[in-house]
Amino acid sequence: MGGANIPALERPAILTVSDRGWGLAADLAGRFGDDYEIVDCAAVRDAAAALERITEAHRDVSLVVAEARLPDGEGADVLQLVRPLQPHAIRCLIAPMMDRRAAELISAWVSLDIVDHYINAPWGHPEVRLFPAISAMLSEWWSKTHPDSGPAILDVIAPPNSTRSHELRDLLARNAVPARFHESGSEAARRLLEQRGVELSGDELIVVTQTGALVDPDNLELADHLGAATRPRTDACDLAIVGGGPAGLSAAVYASSEGLDTVVIEKAAIGGQAGTSSHIRNYLGFAHGISGTDLASRASEQAWQFGTEFVFINPVTALEARSGGWRVILGDDATLDARVVILATGVHYRRLDASGVDRLLGAGVYYGAAASEAPAFAGKEVFVVGAGNSAGQAAVHLAEYAAKVSVVARGPTITDSMSDYLVQQLDRTTNVTVLTDTTVRAVSGEHRLASLVLRNGVTNDNHEVAADGLFIMIGAVPDTGWLPSDLALDERGYILTGPRVAERWNRTRQPLPFETSLPGVFAVGDVRAGSVKRVAAAVGEGSVCVTQVHQLLTQSETTEVRR
Repeated sequence: MGGANIPALERPAILTVSDRGWGLAADLAGRFGDDYEIVDCAAVRDAAAALERITEAHRDVSLVVAEARLPDGEGADVLQLVRPLQPHAIRCLIAPMMDRRAAELISAWVSLDIVDHYINAPWGHPEVRLFPAISAMLSEWWSKTHPDSGPAILDVIAPPNSTRSHELRDLLARNAVPARFHESGSEAARRLLEQRGVELSGDELIVVTQTGALVDPDNLELADHLGAATRPRTDACDLAIVGGGPAGLSAAVYASSEGLDTVVIEKAAIGGQAGTSSHIRNYLGFAHGISGTDLASRASEQAWQFGTEFVFINPVTALEARSGGWRVILGDDATLDARVVILATGVHYRRLDASGVDRLLGAGVYYGAAASEAPAFAGKEVFVVGAGNSAGQAAVHLAEYAAKVSVVARGPTITDSMSDYLVQQLDRTTNVTVLTDTTVRAVSGEHRLASLVLRNGVTNDNHEVAADGLFIMIGAVPDTGWLPSDLALDERGYILTGPRVAERWNRTRQPLPFETSLPGVFAVGDVRAGSVKRVAAAVGEGSVCVTQVHQLLTQSETTEVRR
């Protein structure tokens, strides 16, 4: 990350703690010394003193790299000091190769959320493994602490506490569109509008881009203006996938890589609900975790490289049977004919039944979206409603910024609905409190959230608490309201598949396991009745479904030949 030429007194620090003579501090100084002060320590006590000294000087520590074993303790002794003093600093351990004891320690420390990353030593020439790893960690720190510091392709000007501004912030963040946000009337907003020759007549939301200004644009208008692909390039394809979450993306990767002409249509943001997860730690292959947005970005790029076409921000509103397949109808009446359709529409958050919620949406009250809003709550008090993994992940992420995070759970425990690693992580995070047997009955505030009324389910007592933010993650409902009436759903609106729809068929063959009551239409992921609501399960269903799509297409082609 060289080249920024940050003044010496403002440079963040990289703290190294090692006495092995790896040459770590010297290597880092040569590569990163222009932008970061390299503080080298040889023992736990020296590192503790350095952390306190830098923090008291109101300076940032970006990265702490500590050896697993030190003369007066262990690397974990150093890294446990980091969060209270430097909550955003990245914590990294040096793991000597072929050192079984060190490996056992690191495994335990990672599971206890003491360690964010580790690097193996010796690392050989630093350009090969050391510098790329350190650069990635510094990039991670920079994105946490300076979320608006990168280049932006648009500016959003909106009244304070605008619900629409919050919606756009979430949409743009999940689609990896760099943007800056300004309050109406601010000096930055005034300069931008003056440059563009735009005059405000009221409380309109203005989106300023390199090529013009849009007044209160809807999502499709904005996407069109930015040049996103909002309509299919072709009239027909082999496979149309409705939904760009983990299940849809997995299906797209396997279908495209196996030669099927594939189109993915996503109405909001690639990643689906998983894209709102700030840190997924139990997905195979990502030992240190990965955000839902990053995981979705990698998967969509992989599908695109195999030839998948993506259509963004244009919802599918209808599905009609056609000769030889199905016609997909989009929100602007664009159409796409497909031989086979996979429904991977996922779910959306259930609404909270509490007085005042709708009035304060975007003004301190949010459904999901902890990842995009978290930095705005630095030093404040926030509440997360929910007891599932998404709620747990949101609470952990918010705790890196907020002074206090309270998880509000209706039931007597969160252990039955939340993964054990998250339960333990919440328990270890000192500024997180779990309130069980509790519900939110009302929210209040003049123009922005100021307080909540909580009810204890055991005593039925109500009490009011101050609150700066409320993040609601109380389960989900399937996105199936637009589907044909003859597509079979269960009592909760989830799509029935396979043997559960066999009695509805008037055909010589049985439905395939992921096939719906409409032949040639499949369902995968969270929208499917009986699915396991996990990212890995959705990915597995998407990949397996493609095998069944091939099977159906092969049968259809054989039938056509016989005719």
